[in-house]
Amino acid sequence: MLRTVSSSFVRNGHRGEQISLDCCHSLQPEKGLYPARAYPCGVQSGPLEEIAISATLVRETHAAYQRLRRFVPLGVLRSEKDYRKAMAMLDEIIDEIGQDEAHPLADLAEALALFIHSYEETHARIRESTGPEVYDYLWKRTA
Repeated sequence: MLRTVSSSFVRNGHRGEQISLDCCHSLQPEKGLYPARAYPCGVQSGPLEEIAISATLVRETHAAYQRLRRFVPLGVLRSEKDYRKAMAMLDEIIDEIGQDEAHPLADLAEALALFIHSYEETHARIRESTGPEVYDYLWKRTA
């Protein structure tokens, strides 16, 4: 552990001795140990520009996603209203694309179907019925 005592000396913490900054001590790096770099201090403009572009892209994506969410309930369905809206939108999309899995809206339909399935799994569980219960139900329905 090193700490500065003055501008020309460093105190070695574990032994308490002072080391001159211009001498070659085992705790000091050798002169010329690190090669000269094209970018002093390791500062380069490229990565920072990429971060700025990335932040702009995130803001633009967020705005586009919010516009889309006004019409299509993408995301976790939290209410019966969201569920009904998602079902209606999925029906509209399926009417538009039919069985064409290469259609540009096919991925959107699949995403909606996954959100709907998740909602149904947690909110609209259908209990398992026994054979006699099914038979009784069908018998009463046809009568």
